[in-house]
Amino acid sequence: MKTSHALLSLYVATALSVAANVQAQSEPAGSSIAPPAVTPGKKEIRAANRRLQKAVVRALGSAKGLNATNIGVVARDGAIVLRGSVTDSAQSQIATAVASSVSGVAAVRNDLLIRPE
Repeated sequence: MKTSHALLSLYVATALSVAANVQAQSEPAGSSIAPPAVTPGKKEIRAANRRLQKAVVRALGSAKGLNATNIGVVARDGAIVLRGSVTDSAQSQIATAVASSVSGVAAVRNDLLIRPE
């Protein structure tokens, strides 16, 4: 009885391993199921926008030849909007160039007004 039970167990184990091997080989190449893409939540998006905004504000504040005291920055998904006023068009161009040079900035919209002192 023990011999027939052992043979039955061996037969079942062999059948299961063959079935698993056939299943593993039957999938076409490249058809493996990819894990779902992780999409950031609202909280992570807002945090990323704040980080980008702060980076642009720091860059504007440290730019030579630019008075950034009246420049506001809005960041959304890599797009930057510059708002406020500067004294001349050269200041406006510098602000746009500096904002564009910050890592993570995809586009810059310059809504700065020129108000001579």
